[in-house]
Amino acid sequence: MAGLLAEHEQLLAVVDQRPVLKQLAVFSYSLCCRLGHDGEAACEMALSMTRPDIANYPCVATETASRAIVQLRAMGIPDGYGKQVRIVDPHGLRSLPWWGGS
Repeated sequence: MAGLLAEHEQLLAVVDQRPVLKQLAVFSYSLCCRLGHDGEAACEMALSMTRPDIANYPCVATETASRAIVQLRAMGIPDGYGKQVRIVDPHGLRSLPWWGGS
């Protein structure tokens, strides 16, 4: 548990230095971890946040966040419609070429 908390602190420390696409990928991974998933299996959730709420996380306009979500969908990371969201491969988020750097 302490290791997971340390990892989330590290992610939060750099999240404001990343472009919106990267921030939303970190956000998606973090949600899966908070829901108790190990990051290996698909993570399904009923997302209670609105698009403006999601846009507030990286401090961008709703339209910018929406475009980034469309890009992530094109990469096959999130799936689903409306409030039902499935992160297909949470661990795969960490293997994206831009995960570690800004």
